[in-house]
Parts: sequence; C-alpha cells; structure tokens
Amino acid sequence: GSPSQSLAASAFPALFARLQQMTPAPSVRLRTRNQDQNLAAFMKQEADIMLGYLPRTSPRIPFGETVVSRTWRRDALVPVVGGAMRDRLRDGGRVPPGTPLIEYPQDSEFGRLIARNSAESVLRLDGPIRVESAFSIGVASMVLTGVGVGWVPQSLVEEHLRSGEMVALSSDYGRVPLDAVLNAHVSNQHATQALDHLVG
Repeated sequence: GSPSQSLAASAFPALFARLQQMTPAPSVRLRTRNQDQNLAAFMKQEADIMLGYLPRTSPRIPFGETVVSRTWRRDALVPVVGGAMRDRLRDGGRVPPGTPLIEYPQDSEFGRLIARNSAESVLRLDGPIRVESAFSIGVASMVLTGVGVGWVPQSLVEEHLRSGEMVALSSDYGRVPLDAVLNAHVSNQHATQALDHLVG
C-alpha cells in the first residue's frame, strides 16, 4: 500500500495549517514515496521532516540520538464497506462468505501488515479479489462505491464512517494499530522547532 499517500491526504492538511501558524511560516514541499525511499532521502538530509506510519507493535527505527521522533497521531488500518455492500452486513458487522475484496499487493507495506493481521484474527476475509491497488486513496474510493471490502487508514475515511457512507467491519477481522510518526534531525534547528510546534 502507499502509507505516504494516505498520510498526505489525511494528515498533511492539518500539519500544514499548524506550520502556517509559525512565524515566519515555513515554505513546504510535500513528497510522497514508499517507506524505503522516504527513509533514504531523510537519512541523506534531503528532507527536513519525515512523516510515516509505524505499526504500533513494531520497534521504532533505531536512529540513536541524532534524530528526534514524535508520535503525531494514532491511527489504524481497518476493514470497511460502503455503497450497496453495507446492506450485506450481518449482525455484528460481519460480511457473508465470498464477499469481494479490494487488496493491496502482497509485497506492499500495507499488504504485509494486513496479511500478518489476518493470520492472527478470529475471522478472515476470504472472498475473491476484485481489485488490487497500491493506493489507499483509490481503495477508499472503490469501497465507497461498493466494489468490495477494503482496508484503509481510519483517519482517511473518518468522515465517511461518521456519515454512514462507510461501515467498519467487526473487530473479529482485526485491525492494525498505527502511529503517524514525525522525525527530524537534531542538527536541523528549523525542523526540530517545527516538530516542537506540531506536537507541542
């Protein structure tokens, strides 16, 4: 999946609004890449601040004392349905066997997290794969129109869940707790000040 793009859609507007409250307001260039590319650019100091999802059960990246890391927001990957699929839900938020799925590629970050979760969950989603997409924003759009069950960051679809356009499935299918983590090099004073402003 593309955690970077999910965060760009769900978190960046709020982060940007907070940054604009700083004096002087910093200029911002947003880049979305996969986690390895983000980390490589950050380590070469080609990026001032790195924002990424980290599974809450995983250890933090061992940066040592050269990097400040702060949790900005708690989130979770959750299975959801929308459109006509909402009418197929059974008591307790379960879907009938064979309900179509929208999946992330197995070798993607979100794909691996969901596979690990499914192996440990009480219930598994075992329907046919209708669409495979690496883009969580696209997965959310397809879920909204009733294409199938999809896993998305809860923060990305919060409004749709509140309005009832989407419904989160039973906790028996599991969920993947995530932290949205901000990182800055200690040596980069502007970046660490921005981090303090964002999470202070």
